[in-house]
Amino acid sequence: MNDRRRSERLKVGEDMFGRVKATVPARILDLSRHGIQVEIPSALRPAVECDISVPTAEGDLRLRARVRRCRAASMSSREGDERHLVFRAGLEFVEVSPRAIRALEQTLTGLVKAQELTVTPDAAEPPAATTAAGEKAKTAKRHSGPIKIRLDSEHIRKRLEEED
Repeated sequence: MNDRRRSERLKVGEDMFGRVKATVPARILDLSRHGIQVEIPSALRPAVECDISVPTAEGDLRLRARVRRCRAASMSSREGDERHLVFRAGLEFVEVSPRAIRALEQTLTGLVKAQELTVTPDAAEPPAATTAAGEKAKTAKRHSGPIKIRLDSEHIRKRLEEED
């Protein structure tokens, strides 16, 4: 499959957070000159435009973006035992000003430099086969694509009755 992106996207190595629609917290997964991929706690409707705030060296950069895709990605735990669905959304920037482009390019350059500093030949990890976790990782099958969730209404009804 050919990559249709107009510019290379860079994975964000450390936890970088922004905001979608000014109030929805978003974990930034990767960033490019033309778009961003985020994990968010609620779904975004594809083809709809929204505001997104991206942290830069000069402060938060507010951009307008169009939602290209949004899918349920995984289940995540909050405080306690509460679990919630996490969505992964790809957004394309629209109407980007020259100042915003410069700020994005500086941020991308900073990410590249940070990644170059963290990757050293001496920091090679031991082979995965030497650890128990490595053995599990070798045998675990990784799934990609949308997550299908099957709900058993009888089980939910029983759980609700137990709580009452």
